[in-house]
Amino acid sequence: MKVGWLLGVLALLAAGIASIVTPDRDAPARQGPPRAAATEASRLPLALPERQTLRKAKADPFAPRDWTPHAPPARVQVAPAQTLAPSAPSNPYRFAGTMHYNGSLKAVFIREQHVHVAQPGDTLDGGYKVLSVTRDAVTLRYMPLDIEQQIALALDPAAETAAFALGSPLAVR
Repeated sequence: MKVGWLLGVLALLAAGIASIVTPDRDAPARQGPPRAAATEASRLPLALPERQTLRKAKADPFAPRDWTPHAPPARVQVAPAQTLAPSAPSNPYRFAGTMHYNGSLKAVFIREQHVHVAQPGDTLDGGYKVLSVTRDAVTLRYMPLDIEQQIALALDPAAETAAFALGSPLAVR
């Protein structure tokens, strides 16, 4: 192992001495083949590329300008919008059906998740008064605007068929 170290140190020492003693130390580095220099020289441009001339300006940038404001545009006469007759808001109640109670026909309404039972002459929340009740429709009056609305009973045919098929005595009518 000591012999390996000794041989390595001797090799480095011999290389260092050889580099100092070399007589052509100041000689220029080797050049590549002359062909490479010729192809490199052929790629260089012989003259500068021509410049494109600038386009002519659309307007003279140094011409005097008038900064006074222009006259306002003429006013357009707009015809006044025709006012629409006031109408009742959308009815929050759904007509669910009718029922006989104490000898009179009463309407069953659904608002959100609440069920309301009313007969002619009753006033519902929101300003609606029940005017008449029939088996297929209810007439309401929106009291603030005195507008009448008729709500027809809208049955789901599939639900009615299912109620009769089951023989249910409580079929919705």
